[in-house]
Amino acid sequence: MGQDEWLIKSTQVGGLMPPTFFFGETMKISVIMASYLGYYPNCADKREKRFIFSVNSFLKQTFKDAELVIVSDGCYLTEKIYNEKFKDKNNIKFIKIPKTEAFSGDSRNKGIEIAVGDFLCFLDSDDFFAEYHLERLNNQIIEDMDWAYFDDYSYVAHNLFRKRKTGVLDSKERMVIGSCSIIYKRSIPIKWESGYGHDHVLIKKLIEKYKFVKFQIPSGYFVCHIPVPGPGFNVDKPTFGIISR
Repeated sequence: MGQDEWLIKSTQVGGLMPPTFFFGETMKISVIMASYLGYYPNCADKREKRFIFSVNSFLKQTFKDAELVIVSDGCYLTEKIYNEKFKDKNNIKFIKIPKTEAFSGDSRNKGIEIAVGDFLCFLDSDDFFAEYHLERLNNQIIEDMDWAYFDDYSYVAHNLFRKRKTGVLDSKERMVIGSCSIIYKRSIPIKWESGYGHDHVLIKKLIEKYKFVKFQIPSGYFVCHIPVPGPGFNVDKPTFGIISR
């Protein structure tokens, strides 16, 4: 079976053993998740279910030297779900901040402040990881790099995804990288700015100032937050597939 020929049939987390590390220790990767589950234009439906699905996808990772930092962007629902379902997880941190404006970088900056991983990557609350995502990233980290980018998978229709090829520039000289397709050293002194396209602003700074590579093995990041015609990813029946064209 090829690396793209597979289906995930469930997100049930059964029999997961608690991690052996605790807060305050260093670890390899910190995953930052900013979460606001209220309404905004073009947002996904069933936001609460998607948030739970997303967090569970982190908990299923085969790579265990990682933490998830959830930043509640003034969101009562995020805090409520965390307290009910995830508060006892040793590899999840939670912080609540006052509601920020749309496209603010403050929530990610606050998450980074309490992160302890050597490297940072990101997970949107309506996207999800395949169980091997962090392991693939970790296996491709090399000593002489400050950051890296990688291909991910974008939702098409009918619970099908297509590989999305990333690049510093495409044929029209546009950046084809987003926050979901980067990993960088926490030691890099860089902040997320605010405003539409703030992820591209940060990535341009990374390109200009720091050493980077493209990981050749595709990640396990599945992008669901980009609006598409028709229904989005069916989180109630999460079996999905990958198409090649």
